[in-house]
Order: sequence, then structure tokens, then C-alpha cells
Amino acid sequence: MENLNDKKKLYYKDLPESIKPIIKEMCKRVKAPYIKINFKKTQWFLDYTWTKLKEDNFIEWLADYFYNLPVSKKRELYKDTSKTKKNALKFANVVVLNYGWKLNGK
Repeated sequence: MENLNDKKKLYYKDLPESIKPIIKEMCKRVKAPYIKINFKKTQWFLDYTWTKLKEDNFIEWLADYFYNLPVSKKRELYKDTSKTKKNALKFANVVVLNYGWKLNGK
């Protein structure tokens, strides 16, 4: 398997299938062209902004997404096989804290 760290550019088509739905939904919420974003760019997630309300709504969506994943997919994405909404919400918050769009103050 090709090492993704060796590439200078990394686009949506090259991302692991397991994270594509997350990236697509996150981009959709701010009208970001997910096909054109270079995910190897340092802090690519600072190129767009969203409101606190949009961020909170995305966190809820993401927690539901994680919560409803089959155990095998949970293990692949975040090493947690428990079926608790609390753990899914915790991981959704971590993802958004690290890779969420910056807040625009509205």
C-alpha cells in the first residue's frame, strides 16, 4: 500500500474510504469544494469558517454517524467498539477540535 505521507498533495479521491463521508459532510456545511482541497496542506481546516451553531450541529451529526457505525468500522476509525452515544460524542468533539473549520464568531 502506498504511504500517504510521501505525497505532496492529498485530495478527496485519495483519502481512505472510511473518512470520506465525514469530510464530505463537513465540507458541505460550509460549501467547501471537497474535491479540490489539498488535505496535505498544513492546517487545511483553517481555510473555511463556520458558526458555533453549525459546528455544534456537525458534532451531533458526527456523533450519530460514529454511534451507528458497525463495530468493525468503529475499530478502524477510532479504536472504540462500545456502542455508547457518550463515547461517540466524545470522539466527535475530539475530531472537530483537531480538524474542524475555524469559528467565524457569529
